[in-house]
Amino acid sequence: MKESFKMINNKILVTPRIKEEISNIHYLFMCELIEDLEVQRDYIQIFTLRASAEGLQEIEHSQKEPAYKKVYQFYTTHPVNGTIYVAIEEKYSVMMFGDEY
Repeated sequence: MKESFKMINNKILVTPRIKEEISNIHYLFMCELIEDLEVQRDYIQIFTLRASAEGLQEIEHSQKEPAYKKVYQFYTTHPVNGTIYVAIEEKYSVMMFGDEY
């Protein structure tokens, strides 16, 4: 499912690590946040994921130009910690962890 989600008329490629560590729920949620962005989209979207012991997932979605930041929280059975970048290009986009950038 992860390879076929359309965004901005292109395909999102994911790294093997994203495929392994990020659930479809997290993936789809982040893609929806990018698609529904109400400000001009920067070519780099940043997601900072923080997990609590109680299963609360916090996702901070941000970009640099124009400046944007919004925080979301939800409960999940698979909370994740890390920073994920989505590099948006004309023909395709790439989703990767920050240390893969």
